[in-house]
Amino acid sequence: MPSTSSGGLRIPLDSDPIDDVAKWVRDLADDIDTRVVKKQRSGATSASTDASGDLTITHGLGTTPTTVLPVAQTNAGAWLCTVHTFTSTTFKVRFRVSNTGAVIASTPVAMHWLAIA
Repeated sequence: MPSTSSGGLRIPLDSDPIDDVAKWVRDLADDIDTRVVKKQRSGATSASTDASGDLTITHGLGTTPTTVLPVAQTNAGAWLCTVHTFTSTTFKVRFRVSNTGAVIASTPVAMHWLAIA
């Protein structure tokens, strides 16, 4: 491939630097798209659990989350919360007593959450 040099820098004559930069930017954008979280929402919720110990939370992602991170604020450490039943609009958080596993039914609770899609 023919080339020219300027101060020791070899530049191929048949290469278009603008096309090379454009390709590099496209490749970088594709790489970022595969690594960056597309959507996330977070919130704080205070409400009473139902008879199953569940709290239904509307997340606002517009798609079904792949991960939800719940943090109990009420009796933190003594109560556990687990997430189940993900949909494109809601997910459920079940509250249990940490040492017995008994559900916390019909009880006021407070929590923070992060939903990621």
